[in-house]
Amino acid sequence: MHSDDMSPSHDWQYGNNRRSTLGIAERWSDLAAYRAFDKKVPLERILLVKADAIGDFILSLDAMLALRQAFPEAHLTLGCGPWNVEIARALDFFDEIHVVNFFESRADKPRPPFSVKLLNGLEKKFFDLVVDVRIDVDTRVMFPHLQATYKCGFDAGSPELNQMMTMWLPHGMPPGTDMNLGMHQTLLMKRLADSVIGLFRTSPDIGRLLRERIAQPARVDLEFAKGRILVAMNTSSGRLAKNWPLSRYQALIAWLCNTMNVAVFLLGGPDQKEESHYLLEACRTPFLASFVGQTTLRESMDLLTRADLYIGNDTGLTHMAARMGVSSVSIFSGIDPTAMWAPVGPDVTVLRAPTACSACHILQLKDCHHGHSCILDITQEDVRAAVRNKIIAAHRRRITAGVTGT
Repeated sequence: MHSDDMSPSHDWQYGNNRRSTLGIAERWSDLAAYRAFDKKVPLERILLVKADAIGDFILSLDAMLALRQAFPEAHLTLGCGPWNVEIARALDFFDEIHVVNFFESRADKPRPPFSVKLLNGLEKKFFDLVVDVRIDVDTRVMFPHLQATYKCGFDAGSPELNQMMTMWLPHGMPPGTDMNLGMHQTLLMKRLADSVIGLFRTSPDIGRLLRERIAQPARVDLEFAKGRILVAMNTSSGRLAKNWPLSRYQALIAWLCNTMNVAVFLLGGPDQKEESHYLLEACRTPFLASFVGQTTLRESMDLLTRADLYIGNDTGLTHMAARMGVSSVSIFSGIDPTAMWAPVGPDVTVLRAPTACSACHILQLKDCHHGHSCILDITQEDVRAAVRNKIIAAHRRRITAGVTGT
């Protein structure tokens, strides 16, 4: 084990002379433009924009049908050119059809200069989600004038317009690409639809299957908790560069057990035994137990489901806990892009500290030339604030279920 990661000097080595970092870390799950897995934000009103020609409209039908089937309860509005209204009505995909006069009826005529008047009042309506299905960038000029919580589409070709979008996809055919080798328009639009569906709809069956088919009963005793709120924790990962310092975990555990009156158990593989011994010796509380190296991965998954809360770095158990529906706090480094690799689940808070050097994709901590700031800028108070909210919620769940503890 890297000795610096074991001792309080690890914090001093990088951070003692740094400015105060309180407040730098973000609760990414709360502050991100979208909360993809938050079931408290139902998509009740959806607008699909497909304002172009008849042929383009026909090619988009696979994508629009997929969105209709994915959100069957939503009020689905279509914004289209007047020439596609009859077809759209006959398809019966849409609850409402709104004419948008963005293009001329003939493709060989230049489109009129954009004006909000071309939206025919669509700008006055509010939607939970707007999806511009058109691949070309021109219709993205509508986005500043459309009111919606979430906006999705293909690359607008403009940083300002892209920043307005919750999610945007590349077109799939970079400049200079042989068009004969490019992806068909139907597949590109279907890829957009699938990405939108994936963004807002995770399968609850995956969490159930993980719990029921893979998790295996662990033969360990949890009586040490004495009825307290139970926190599972993994203090390591497969990369030191992803790890919040062990000394900070030790301070967090002491606060949890002594101030918040909860019980903590440690999980991890055999290579983490030295870490767990350090924590047990440093904390010296009857409300801390270690099962590190004592359980298989499948048994650890069972223990995760028995916890009220999970805390960990960017590692496998963190993703397992989140996907199985365990309330989770993930301390996320800047090694990988948060938007691509954050754990997903119904109750996950991801903490990160934005840095100019992220995402660096380094394998070894020695390769970091920026003082490991993406991790060290996540302070005790940042983590405690997120954890405190989860503990309060856990107490409420117990009260609702009629369970009391110490």
